[in-house]
Amino acid sequence: MRRFAFASALVPLALVACVTSDPILGTTGAGGNGDDGGPSGSGGVIDGPAGAGGDVFEGDPVCGDDVCDASESDVTCPGDCAAEGCGDDVCDATESCATCVADCGVCPECGDDVCDAAESCEICPEDCGACACEPDALEPNGGSGTAQPIADGVDYCDLSVCAGDFDWFEFDANAGYTVTVEFLHAEGDLDLEIYSGTTGNYVTGSYSANDDEAVTQTTSGPFYARVYGADGAENWDYCIRVDL
Repeated sequence: MRRFAFASALVPLALVACVTSDPILGTTGAGGNGDDGGPSGSGGVIDGPAGAGGDVFEGDPVCGDDVCDASESDVTCPGDCAAEGCGDDVCDATESCATCVADCGVCPECGDDVCDAAESCEICPEDCGACACEPDALEPNGGSGTAQPIADGVDYCDLSVCAGDFDWFEFDANAGYTVTVEFLHAEGDLDLEIYSGTTGNYVTGSYSANDDEAVTQTTSGPFYARVYGADGAENWDYCIRVDL
């Protein structure tokens, strides 16, 4: 709530890898393509800090009120944060690297080439390296003969493509479809291809150098979706979805 300052005359002041062959192809490889105001008047500022000028807003952090607010730290306001124990060499439950550098240390920064205790290969591969690639729960699905069925509108996640691996999925479309593969390019580039479930022929594909791949078709029939690493790349965490 905004409070106002009044002059003594009570006049208001102004406000302020290796590839695997597949039986339907017969070949190896990927395939396809508080405002800073002036001094207050003689009447002072109502309920404001002594000597403060300008407007005062209730709830605004004020350095010097003996409360270490979330926007303050021992660096920006040592008077308040030290009052809560900052500087006693113990990082207690009320402190963190954001509020008390002296006790809790500097917050980890992804990209500083140091894999801190708060970082991991999942949240900061730049510092900690890529996570180890392991077969996912839908394996074995390395060829069209072992393709995993996927249902309309369901996200299949926590999937992986490891070295030399191809993941195959199958679905039926009555009036067209969209297949989307979601992943982080920085964790390994993936490509997506669609094959006819009737003839085994290549239909279309998506080969971008960005996050995610997607294809949309207006044809019907049984189809296969094949996901693999571009130029042999691995990716330990991707999702696939078909929308019919």
